[in-house]
Amino acid sequence: MRQPKHKRTAAQRAASIKFAQAGRSAQASSRAAAIAKTGKPPPVSKARHQAALRWAAAGRASQARKRAHLKPLPKKQPTLARGESELHGLPVCAAVAVAEHLYATTGVVASDADILVLAGRCGGGCLGDYLEAAATVGLGGLRVSRFWPCDDDLIIPGLVYGVQMRDGYHAVLAVPDGVVSWGMILPRLGVPTEAWHVEWAT
Repeated sequence: MRQPKHKRTAAQRAASIKFAQAGRSAQASSRAAAIAKTGKPPPVSKARHQAALRWAAAGRASQARKRAHLKPLPKKQPTLARGESELHGLPVCAAVAVAEHLYATTGVVASDADILVLAGRCGGGCLGDYLEAAATVGLGGLRVSRFWPCDDDLIIPGLVYGVQMRDGYHAVLAVPDGVVSWGMILPRLGVPTEAWHVEWAT
């Protein structure tokens, strides 16, 4: 894991917090307006709904096995096999984390070449830069349709996180059992510094 070429400054961090607060305020206003008009919250996309159902089902299954004092199910590799990949060891964890989310929510596997193209357009920076690039040039044949920052104090399955590790920055995908990092499910690691909700145009 290597530090991105451009570390986030205090001003960038403050701007991210301000942007996240504005996003949450706008979402709350839109939700309140929809409820006032129709009595129901605004509808979510089909992809987001299906992803939420998968995360919830996985979480319930894991909790049920734990209550029954059963061993956890074997961890299946949820994304690309990175052990032999030319990407492993390169400073492209943010692009890989976006690819992990793509696979987890749509089933589409991004190739190493696609991930390298995405990483090359950003050259470091925060996850928002990679998501903006994925919305512009796409990844694995799909494009990000919408994304917005979330509260990084809450670990929510399905969000993509930037975390500060002892030896630098890393990007991961949160899942019910921890996080996905380079194709492996690991315990939660690092200190979250940014969190993003992502939706793909399918």
